[in-house]
Amino acid sequence: MTKKKRKQKTTVFVSLEGKREKVFLNFLEQLYKPNENNIHINFSDVTGGHSNSILARAIKSSSNYDRVYAIFDEIKPLSDEIKYSLAKVWHTESFSPNIKDKNLQQEYNYANRNPIIIVSNPCSIDGFLITLFNKNLPKEVNEKNCKNSFAGIVGSKFNEETELNFYKTNLTKEILENQKSNFTLQLILSVFKK
Repeated sequence: MTKKKRKQKTTVFVSLEGKREKVFLNFLEQLYKPNENNIHINFSDVTGGHSNSILARAIKSSSNYDRVYAIFDEIKPLSDEIKYSLAKVWHTESFSPNIKDKNLQQEYNYANRNPIIIVSNPCSIDGFLITLFNKNLPKEVNEKNCKNSFAGIVGSKFNEETELNFYKTNLTKEILENQKSNFTLQLILSVFKK
């Protein structure tokens, strides 16, 4: 009699910035059901802070999980110190001077070593979501205007239940999977897949 092979468990850690990111990721977790594929996801308990603290949490967790992600915006650029730490864990000598945070993953981490970084662009997660829903960004792209613009799309200021229902009504796997050219979205979806 042969033993049944147990599915290999994949552990994932996501260091994220705020409540809106968490609601969106919780929606994707409900939609993709990663537990059914033996993928166990832990979201950081701490939210908030700037890109440096979010990425520092991810770097600290890099060796404790199969996959580690850091999701942040580019409003405050990463410090040289945190970029040095990132280059070290990615086994890269250094990054090009003046490289934008949003380009680090695509240009230096094509092998998806931990931590995988996802930079919400333009402005914040709100800007990413506005473009995801094929809406126009505000004329003056900044964090406040993007938040207000996305609130207009959802129909209210931030409310977890309202936003979760909005995603359930307006997003399907098919819609998400058909956006193959959206690099940021594909990285986000990789959180929930083998």
